[in-house]
Amino acid sequence: MRKLLLFISTFLVLATTLSAAELTTEVNRKQIYIGESVILSVNVNGYAKEKRPDLSSIKNSNIEYLGSHSQNRSSITMINGKITKDVFVGRTYRFAITPRSTGRQTIGPIYFQTDKENLKAPPINIQVQGVEKQDNVIIKVEASRKQVLIDSEFNIIVKIYVKKPLKLDPNVAPFNPQNPPVVEIPFLDKGDIPGLKIPDINKLLSPLIVSSRDSGIAINDFSVRNDPFDLGSMFNHPSLSGKQLAKFRLPKKEEKLNNIKYIVYSLNLKYTAEELGTYTFGPIVFKGTIITDVFPPDRVAQKNIFAVGPAETVEVIPPPEENRPESYIGAMGKSMAAKASLDNQTCNVGDPLKLSIDVTGEFRKDIVYPPEISADTNITTNFRVYEETAKNKKIDNGRRFSWTIRPINDGNLEIPPIKLSYFNLDKNDYETIETDPIPVRAIKNQEADESLVIMTSTNKVRLNNTIETETIQVRDVQPTAVTMSPSGATQTNVYGNIFYIYIFLIGPGLFVVILLTKIVVLGVIHNSSTYKRRKALNIFQTSTRNVIKRAKTSPKDAAEQLYKDIQAFFGNKYDKTTEGLTPMDIQNIFNGDNSEMVKIIEKYFNSAYASHALTAREINADVQTLIDEFTKL
Repeated sequence: MRKLLLFISTFLVLATTLSAAELTTEVNRKQIYIGESVILSVNVNGYAKEKRPDLSSIKNSNIEYLGSHSQNRSSITMINGKITKDVFVGRTYRFAITPRSTGRQTIGPIYFQTDKENLKAPPINIQVQGVEKQDNVIIKVEASRKQVLIDSEFNIIVKIYVKKPLKLDPNVAPFNPQNPPVVEIPFLDKGDIPGLKIPDINKLLSPLIVSSRDSGIAINDFSVRNDPFDLGSMFNHPSLSGKQLAKFRLPKKEEKLNNIKYIVYSLNLKYTAEELGTYTFGPIVFKGTIITDVFPPDRVAQKNIFAVGPAETVEVIPPPEENRPESYIGAMGKSMAAKASLDNQTCNVGDPLKLSIDVTGEFRKDIVYPPEISADTNITTNFRVYEETAKNKKIDNGRRFSWTIRPINDGNLEIPPIKLSYFNLDKNDYETIETDPIPVRAIKNQEADESLVIMTSTNKVRLNNTIETETIQVRDVQPTAVTMSPSGATQTNVYGNIFYIYIFLIGPGLFVVILLTKIVVLGVIHNSSTYKRRKALNIFQTSTRNVIKRAKTSPKDAAEQLYKDIQAFFGNKYDKTTEGLTPMDIQNIFNGDNSEMVKIIEKYFNSAYASHALTAREINADVQTLIDEFTKL
């Protein structure tokens, strides 16, 4: 009754946990300039169906739906033989929110309705700053791709539009050499950006530096020594003595925008996506003076400008869910190959086998996971798959997945082709590969039939069911008649020729020599086997002391060692090979008797694949029981 109540309470707790859903929201920025967007992520945990959340409470903003992706995942952990499977379901929705006015803006609350309940996420406040409208300097940040996959490249292009003075020499930049404008590009100062492979900024900007006498644009606080040709220290902080802001002459071209001629300065940066996430580039701020007009011979008109370029956002997303195969293992790359193998292709029904799949090629190795082969009925028809034993191991140019399986049927079986899918970045589509089939010969365990037992022997041990019989046939034969010659008997030498006597003696002599040699050899072997039999119990008792000590810290390892000690005992006791000795072989020794001891041996034979863990107390009790039973032998 207590077990029933415990089961019901556990079921109710699990049902409540699985049914409860949670709604959370987050934005990538809380302070923006007018015209910029924030990325709103709405996370629904515990509910995987695609159903857009309710954003009707967001006012005075433009809302653009960017899509959604599943967050479903599962993991299996095994600690000291205890198996835990964690399953998480959920979905993330993404929106671009662009406020239409400055000041404090409220995003939310956000609502979401599941099949059973209504969820609500609290609002998020952001600050929108205004920028003076002007057309002298316009800044744009453009991304070559706004959504990319892992290991994909994308470009961020910074464009600075400066209105061209009508009378300015085309070879002269519209900036004062003594007072250059400063452009603040925040993502150039971050160093490493987690999740992205960034370009070499030093290598990119070094060729663009100009001398102090020339006009150019200062970027962030990059600086050089007073000697403009000392480029090795160009990125030292300007507060240090002997330093000044570095000026750069960015690649330029002329372009019309809104029927106005601009000189466009650009900076092209290449990034590579390494992790899923949302990455923001900007905003970019322009501060300083520009030349707006030229008055010959040596006068110019200047204007102080403050301009802001809206940030650009790039999302690194998982492969599309549409047309995603069930055999997908999380891999993304250019190529993938798979090869399956078994540690033994001939076995008995129920023997544990190790199935391995080596996956190699050009793909991200750190994000792949083993396929769920237990869901493949082509495999489970003839094999039991222990998913809790699944391992994911790093190998040269790939990963190795492995499981423990057991054949449940006899005969000529086969590990069928196993499908694995990955997302091919070159083809921008899923691609499925297969392993080659593996033949398996599973032998049915023999059972002794009562009719096959023809005698009982108490001083001979057999570890198999083979019975050799010998049939002796006896036939009555009539003797042939004996006749005598009339001439009587003929005299002759009784011993005959001495040569024949020597030949006659060779046979018995060789027999005596062989007999004596056999007696000596059998004596040595007999003495060695006798010693092993006599010491088998002592060896077992000594080994189990270490088993009992190990059981306190790692019962699983202790259980595996105990079964090895059991095999060693029977090998020593009966002078048999210990490797491959199974509980069925041991049971044949006793012709089905002593079932209690055999049950204990079977328990430790299967302990490595059991779904529950043995305790130290249980191992200690079994060790004492085995010692008592082995003493009787």
